[in-house]
Amino acid sequence: MTVFRFLLGFSFGLSSSFAHAHLSSGGMSDFYVGVLHTVESLQSLLTLLVLGLFLSQQAAQQGLTRINRSIFLFFVTIIIGVFIFTGGTHFSSIVLVNLTAIIVLGILVAFAKKLPVLVVYLVTLPMGLIHGYVIGTAIDPGRSIMLYAIGVGLVSFFSILFVCVLTDRAVLSERVWPPIIIRVLGSWLAAIGIMMTAFLLRL
Repeated sequence: MTVFRFLLGFSFGLSSSFAHAHLSSGGMSDFYVGVLHTVESLQSLLTLLVLGLFLSQQAAQQGLTRINRSIFLFFVTIIIGVFIFTGGTHFSSIVLVNLTAIIVLGILVAFAKKLPVLVVYLVTLPMGLIHGYVIGTAIDPGRSIMLYAIGVGLVSFFSILFVCVLTDRAVLSERVWPPIIIRVLGSWLAAIGIMMTAFLLRL
């Protein structure tokens, strides 16, 4: 999937230029805090990994264009999700909802069934909102919400592309075992989500 490779290379180049141009700006620390909060959270990493696997599978089955749109919309909804939390709308069960979404996506990856494009959108967009909201809970008072949200959104966007590129050949392979590995990984992610949910409910 050369489109994914092009977007990934372009994205990393853009982010490097962006970071270099703004390193001297004190306010950019809020941007990097958003980046770090995203990559340091286990739930966040699980979300990005399982969603990347899911979108890569669907792209192989129904074409790149529509799936690329869903990745971009995921980026937009992440930023919206951060603003929803910082806007004062708080949902105490959001972590449980996020874990449930990870479990569902892991199961979908394990079954590897082609889904209607509308269903892919209906999966991706709420995931963006949930992901952004969960990461938004980590923001410290007084930080720039916009820079923080952009940091969260960009690193999530790059991560999804990276996972898609890594799983590209496995999903499209004519051999039997590479796609099976992806499906097994999906089942493992679902199992991890179930264990994390059980631990959370015990607290």
